[in-house]
Amino acid sequence: MPKYIMGIPSDRWAAFLSGKLRLPTPVTRTLMRYLMVVAVGDQQRFGIPRPRHPIWREHATLSQELLSHAGHGRIRFKPDIKELRGDRVAFVDGSDEPIDAIVYATGYRTTFPFIDPALFEVSDGRAALYRRIVPPRLAGLFMVGLVQPVGPTIPLAEIQGRWVAALLSGRIRLPAPPRMDEEIARHRRAISHRYVGTQRYTLEVDFREYAKALRRDMATGIAGD
Repeated sequence: MPKYIMGIPSDRWAAFLSGKLRLPTPVTRTLMRYLMVVAVGDQQRFGIPRPRHPIWREHATLSQELLSHAGHGRIRFKPDIKELRGDRVAFVDGSDEPIDAIVYATGYRTTFPFIDPALFEVSDGRAALYRRIVPPRLAGLFMVGLVQPVGPTIPLAEIQGRWVAALLSGRIRLPAPPRMDEEIARHRRAISHRYVGTQRYTLEVDFREYAKALRRDMATGIAGD
């Protein structure tokens, strides 16, 4: 995905469609897809393999230079690594290449070593948190910022903080733990349908949908399902 489309940052296009025009996220993403097609065309022409899934099922690579480097042959794309063989790397398609250096970009592991795992832990990338904040059966523990939003993180953490403050001050009442479990299960099902099935997306939330739910809780004084 290019950083700029017609000289305007790509996220500004998305913000205009979803914010100013108030289009639903699926509609915004569909329109962004066609804007990208207009901006860069078929990326397979640059040697980039076509994904095996629809756009937005995984995070896009954001770069203005990647296609240019690929088109000039400075970057080549290979499938998954099968085996390391000294100074050569074997790939799952049967090919191998002499490699000078390997850069591991493996992300990070979400752990809380200062909390007893019997109380709370992130298992297989999943956190059992009502509204992505509250462990249903552990009063007094709140997780603010343990989300990966489609949109900015810090403003969302600020809304989470106000939600926690409303809960602590008694302006919000929580549902019973079984109802919180149901909400967590529904959220997980929604994520599994929206993204590919990897741990990378288990903490994903949509900024607009999630912020709307938290604000509704604060407005009504009752945390919803």
